[in-house]
Amino acid sequence: MPDTNFYLTDHSRELLFDFIQSQGGELVPNLHYSKPEYEIVKDVNQFMEYIETKTVRFYIISKKFQERDLWVNENELMAPPNYYIVQRVGGPYIDLALYRGWADDAAVKMKSTYVGHYARFLDKDDYSIEYKASEELKDFYKGMLKFLRSLCKKVNINGKNYYIDKNSDGY
Repeated sequence: MPDTNFYLTDHSRELLFDFIQSQGGELVPNLHYSKPEYEIVKDVNQFMEYIETKTVRFYIISKKFQERDLWVNENELMAPPNYYIVQRVGGPYIDLALYRGWADDAAVKMKSTYVGHYARFLDKDDYSIEYKASEELKDFYKGMLKFLRSLCKKVNINGKNYYIDKNSDGY
């Protein structure tokens, strides 16, 4: 799966949300749902609240590249009925994770933001059928990377390059 980490301030995360929406993208939080339907994040305030209190992971969908609905399945081991989005099924989609903190031994002491996508997605009725990620998804993903890099500076720490927010302190 192509993926990249960025180290962003909360303000830049808000800018990322606005960018995704401006490109026709929608964010679906990775939550447990009480019914077999997923939510779409409505605005930047809700987005930031989700990150701080509910989930750090989101699925980015768009009419530009989504060919199938995300597959929402019941977790039969939990009561009351509980539903979740099955990874790699339906879509395609872009993964977005916005972590809340960092490890004590982290090279970059900032919240990391991960973006990536699978090369193939599965059919909800037959997991042996795979669909390649579309060119439209790849173009959307590349546009996100370009936008994120525009917010960052490339910093070399101990021989490894990191994309760190231009407005961060200490880097």
